[in-house]
Amino acid sequence: MIVAASFYAPSVFEGKSISASDAINYQAISEVVETYGNRTGERPLWAPNVFGGMPYVGYGIDVPQVDNLMSEVRDVAWPAGHLFLLMVGVYFLLFSLTRDHFAGLLSGMAFGFTTYIPIILMVGHNSKFIALAYAPYLLLAFLYTLRNPSLLGGLLFAGVLALELRARHPQVTYDLGMLMALWWLVEAVGAVRDEPALPFAKSTGWLALGTVLGCSWPLSPT
Repeated sequence: MIVAASFYAPSVFEGKSISASDAINYQAISEVVETYGNRTGERPLWAPNVFGGMPYVGYGIDVPQVDNLMSEVRDVAWPAGHLFLLMVGVYFLLFSLTRDHFAGLLSGMAFGFTTYIPIILMVGHNSKFIALAYAPYLLLAFLYTLRNPSLLGGLLFAGVLALELRARHPQVTYDLGMLMALWWLVEAVGAVRDEPALPFAKSTGWLALGTVLGCSWPLSPT
């Protein structure tokens, strides 16, 4: 946490914020849409000044519930809080895979301070950064359920998947899904060849249940 706070010291200790170019551009782009909504009282469905015109998608107000409470973390030491969350997640993921504390620590630091993270923050890709911060926890829950087929594993996977979906960055979620699908395929081949298939089948069942629950929670209006 000290390293993350030091890296983003101006935002943590001086009250400054990152001048994200996409966020600034969005304010200009959305002006015509907001003007239309204020004038007509109707929800705009089309943005005429973006790429020659495109559908306008707006997210409604989130109803406070378990799977979106983590959004409150963004108000605490942004973006250092999420950077710390990301590095801790990578540490635990790598430690679970290697049982090596140093490998986990080094991987967490390396991933947290890769040049890509400051780049996406500078341009305002905040939802991608949030989704990346949750990514190691989703993989960790996936790994735990593979190793320990149980209701707890399924619920952990469901909870983290709901958080990942709440980040609202489909690209990161899609990439994680592809990674987990390949991981599952490798584990399936190993289970058929070398191990009893029943534990793996149970893990698959709990992961399937977790996927259904995790996808359902963000869709629930209440």
